[in-house]
Amino acid sequence: MIVDPYPKGEAVLDLLTGPTGGHILPARDEGQLTKAFRQIEKALRNQYALAYEPANFNPDGKYRPVEVIPAKRGLKVQCRKGYFARALEMLKH
Repeated sequence: MIVDPYPKGEAVLDLLTGPTGGHILPARDEGQLTKAFRQIEKALRNQYALAYEPANFNPDGKYRPVEVIPAKRGLKVQCRKGYFARALEMLKH
């Protein structure tokens, strides 16, 4: 049995990756590493990029949640949880 010397490490990584739409692929041995690379390969071969522009954009610096719901059943969406609408002053720099 492998004991993780940093048991909270995976929880911290989850906190860092979750809001950006990412996730952790633990690889503590060669088998898990191979599985992780297969998952990465599959994800890279089956991805789409979406973009949108809100109808009434208000650049006030506030957080905007994002939810993507696929029209077709069985599809998995992996995306960020939201974004900050940058204030106009920030966009000029």
